[in-house]
Amino acid sequence: MSKQNTAGAAPQENKMGVLPVGKLLAGMAVPMMISMLVQALYNIVDSVFVSRLSENAFNAVGLAFPLQSLMIAVGAGTAVGINALLSRSLGEKKQEMADRAAGAGIFLLPICSYLVFAFIGLFLSRPFFVAQAKAVPEIVEYGVQYTRICLGLSVGIFSQFCFERLLQSTGRTSLAMCTQLLGAIINIVMDPILIFGLCGAPRMGVAGAAVATVVGQIVAAIVGLIVNIKCNHDIHIHRKNIRWDPIVAKEIYRVGIPSIIMQSISSVMTFGMNKILFVFTPTATAVFGVYFKLQSFVFMPIFGLNNGMVPIISYNYGAARPQRVWKTIRLSNITAMVIMVVGFTIFQLFPSTLLELFDASETMLAIGVPALRIISVSFLLAGFCIIAGSVFQAIGNPVYSLIVSVCRQMVVLLPVAWLLSRTGRLELVWWSFPIAEVDVCASAACCQGWCAPEQWPEHAAAEAAVTETDGLAVVYDGQLIDATYFSCSGGRTEAAVAVWGGEIPYLQSVPSPGEEDAPRETETLTFTAEEFRDRITPARPDADLSGTPETWFGTVRYTEGGGIGTLELGGASFTGTELRRLLGLRSTDIEFSPQEDGVTVTTHGFGHRVGLSQYGAEAMAQAGRRFDEILLHYYQGTEIRRLTLDDEK
Repeated sequence: MSKQNTAGAAPQENKMGVLPVGKLLAGMAVPMMISMLVQALYNIVDSVFVSRLSENAFNAVGLAFPLQSLMIAVGAGTAVGINALLSRSLGEKKQEMADRAAGAGIFLLPICSYLVFAFIGLFLSRPFFVAQAKAVPEIVEYGVQYTRICLGLSVGIFSQFCFERLLQSTGRTSLAMCTQLLGAIINIVMDPILIFGLCGAPRMGVAGAAVATVVGQIVAAIVGLIVNIKCNHDIHIHRKNIRWDPIVAKEIYRVGIPSIIMQSISSVMTFGMNKILFVFTPTATAVFGVYFKLQSFVFMPIFGLNNGMVPIISYNYGAARPQRVWKTIRLSNITAMVIMVVGFTIFQLFPSTLLELFDASETMLAIGVPALRIISVSFLLAGFCIIAGSVFQAIGNPVYSLIVSVCRQMVVLLPVAWLLSRTGRLELVWWSFPIAEVDVCASAACCQGWCAPEQWPEHAAAEAAVTETDGLAVVYDGQLIDATYFSCSGGRTEAAVAVWGGEIPYLQSVPSPGEEDAPRETETLTFTAEEFRDRITPARPDADLSGTPETWFGTVRYTEGGGIGTLELGGASFTGTELRRLLGLRSTDIEFSPQEDGVTVTTHGFGHRVGLSQYGAEAMAQAGRRFDEILLHYYQGTEIRRLTLDDEK
């Protein structure tokens, strides 16, 4: 028997569907924005201290950014896949799969991904820097030192990604943020000590910055592991699950690969821009490195806003509430644009101050001041483009978001930058950033228009229906009913007494026309004589199924709903419900056709056939019947009234 119990007080809806949009967005986005700012701090602190060594040292760290960005892309993208699979498995109460996802995640990130990037760091660092800065050997040497340490000991950052996402997947975002903060603090404290040789430590220069970074990451990862073991009781980290699991890996990377690709694009773009700018002067690449570090403090809050916005849009889009979707998009756009205007203003008014944070030379100031002012023009459009791209992801079209990102950085920005570089005027190259944003902004705008409520007539109708029925309940004799339902009945429902043996006044047999086109209305199965016996005899040895099937079947009594009430089979009495269970049938509306060597069984309907027929209700609605008429038809003698606290009790 399958029975859906909806009696009693209505379950509380998820906060994403009921809280005021502004309060909801703030509550979900602000912690994310703080976390992203911590990540931005991670990225910039090395460069600030290294810039005090020399411009070449700073340049080396900047040129290493594409490799670091690629490492972050792989780590973050894989972590997204782990997060999605683990959260879904927990929601589906599949504890074993959740534990397998956690174990496979540990294998894929701290082990497999680390080994790949350790190889890149140890053996490919030098060719990477030679390709960009062959003319300045000092930059190459600094870069190789820095990269070999950061990538060679990248077990810390990959472990950090893994353990933080395990915490986030189970709702422990505050603990995840604490591990991030711990890593950032350790990095900030150790940077000057190891770079400049303070407090008795050796002066390590650029290598010291790398060591401070990986130490912060490793400590944060260790704490993350301990916190997961001690505090994260929703998952169980077993040694047996830390292995290659092709099924789990496929699910992880099905979600993770698009994210990896999208984030990796910036690595390719940065590498390409460095190649273009280095032709002018190494100082130009240093300026670009400064910009990339500074812009993270403007863009990271936007990405945090995105992380808070996407689940709100996804939830309300699925719930057919376009007005809440549109409010979320509009508020997110306004917030993003305010942040971008503030960033634009700072870059316009204080470019020299920003550059001086990195101990900029006169040459660097001469190049950097106009560069920051020109590039920051793109901020005025970038916020809208980022939000629009994330809307694509929220409504289930991540490929569109990927296309927009690829077009912006690979199809527009790099080619335009290269063409402008052919003029021999460095200041023109910076205009490629605003040009790319203008081009992509027009494409992204279609998403916003598509998500407008007026573009969702079917959703608007659904929302109107939800609004009309909000707070209403079906009651019998003053009590909430047990609102059972099923797929389809075969033309007439069953009374509760015929199926479950107990009389329920409002669950009577009623006509249910219009189900003929239901996809599972009729099913025909054929059993051999031996197969039929194997289904029946173990449970009912009193049934004599010797001889041929034609001799087995005796008197049959039908219910008012057309199903089998009782059937004499092999001299024993069976109920329709019992036969349905033993033979694995869709309903109790059963026709038996015995042959000499087997039995053909045909059923009509799908489910227990008590209460509301889903396909029957749909047919009535298409015929113009109102929701109250449909409910009162299937639940006889009931009434519909607004739910009160007394009803809930």
